[in-house]
Amino acid sequence: MSAQQQAPEQAPIPGQITTPNPIEIFWERYKRPIQALGWILLLAIAAYYAVQYWNRLERNKTWNAFIEATRIDEAFKVDSDLASFLPPDPVAHLDKIDEAEAESKADSLDGAAGVWIRWTLACKAAKEGKVARVEALLSKMKQSPFAAPYFRKMDWPPVFVPKSDSEEAKKDSARPTQEPPREPKPTSLASQLLHHAKKNAEFRRDHPELFAPPEPDSKKTIVFETTAGTFKVKLYEDRAPKHSKNFIEKCKSGFYKGLRFHKVQHPKVFGLPQFDLAGMTWLGNPSSKEEDKGKWAEDYASAETVEHEDSGLSHFPFMLAAERKPDRLGSDSEVVYFTTTDASASRDGSNVVFGRVVEGKKVLRAIVEGELSSTTEENQGVGKPKVPVKVLSVKVVD
Repeated sequence: MSAQQQAPEQAPIPGQITTPNPIEIFWERYKRPIQALGWILLLAIAAYYAVQYWNRLERNKTWNAFIEATRIDEAFKVDSDLASFLPPDPVAHLDKIDEAEAESKADSLDGAAGVWIRWTLACKAAKEGKVARVEALLSKMKQSPFAAPYFRKMDWPPVFVPKSDSEEAKKDSARPTQEPPREPKPTSLASQLLHHAKKNAEFRRDHPELFAPPEPDSKKTIVFETTAGTFKVKLYEDRAPKHSKNFIEKCKSGFYKGLRFHKVQHPKVFGLPQFDLAGMTWLGNPSSKEEDKGKWAEDYASAETVEHEDSGLSHFPFMLAAERKPDRLGSDSEVVYFTTTDASASRDGSNVVFGRVVEGKKVLRAIVEGELSSTTEENQGVGKPKVPVKVLSVKVVD
């Protein structure tokens, strides 16, 4: 056979595809553009999520600044599962705000966070009835475009409840006839807050005894020197003369010298006022002179009592009151306690308040916030202090 002669073509195998696939032709022709488009799409998706992540970080930064300045997270904190089913108290955090620090933070922040901080401060001022303060904060807020929703007037039409046309309702002559409520005027959140502040100011002016204790009437000052520092107390001799006289006699006799604050109660929030624990500390157990806390008398009560008096005083923070056992009509003549937070919900009406701490409040706060002797006591919030504070001297200064 000649080398120039070609071999005969082989016959196709049955089922063999002899023509190119259209998809393969399309892929080979447009492979590079498709790959480029895929990379572009992948990069676009990555860029989108990167922007979303960056925006989320910025929002978190804004919220963290707001929370740090206003301590709004305090509204959601409870020390027990007792109130886990209850909604958070929306104003629980307001009393804990450091206003100077929060306003400084608002001045340093741009955008919505500064507006939110000032609005929270305005809510606190409205709660306290400080009308001028609310007006000043709202005036600063208005300068920011982010505050527009707070000043936008909104119509809130009344909702009418249809009257029943049943025969039974028609026969009920005692049922009052329904009158349509007055049409509300368009208003804004800012104007409502200012109105709320004015109402609170009026109420506080008419009922001052509900918001702050009166000034003690006694000219005497009782000075306690302790291992934690010095604090001073003044008494309400006109309101509780018997309790004041008894306490002054005990102080002058040196009864409290050498004693230790034998019991401490940490402030704990359970969500219901009647179950919340107020910050308190007790003094007057004679056995607390012992270094060994195991020798301290448990639940000590003195043999003598002081006749009950209605001083008309509430358990505001940093008040002095006499202990009283449930099975006694009078107050204990030796054991007293000091409050560092409001204890009115659990103590008013049963115990006699007869004094007020006028200096050295940080000393009592340190005593109350000190560590307790055991884990069980820490969990309960009440017990003997781990490092008891001792009274070094007590002086009655006229």
